[in-house]
Amino acid sequence: MKNINKLKEQVDEFKPKLVVVFDKYKAEMLKSELKGKRIKVLSGIDGLCEAATINNADLIVNSVVGMVGLKPTLEAIENGKDVALANKETLVAVSYTHLTLPTKRIV
Repeated sequence: MKNINKLKEQVDEFKPKLVVVFDKYKAEMLKSELKGKRIKVLSGIDGLCEAATINNADLIVNSVVGMVGLKPTLEAIENGKDVALANKETLVAVSYTHLTLPTKRIV
């Protein structure tokens, strides 16, 4: 709950168009807190992947802890997005097969 309150403060300050909270229950809490504002709140791995492939984003910043960030990062690369990693987990989780992916796309 405390983190959702902090996230709401950040949303109020920076006014993003899209926010993803992995936990569906917490995402619903945030959505309720932001009622009336034009901010889309998504949840889960599907929400992360949708955010990672959003059309009008030039750069995707992955700060997701653990292996959860791997799929959205790969989808962002496949969609031609530049990716900035704010963690090491995604790099560690990538298998040999995925290491060839950036050479197929200019990232």
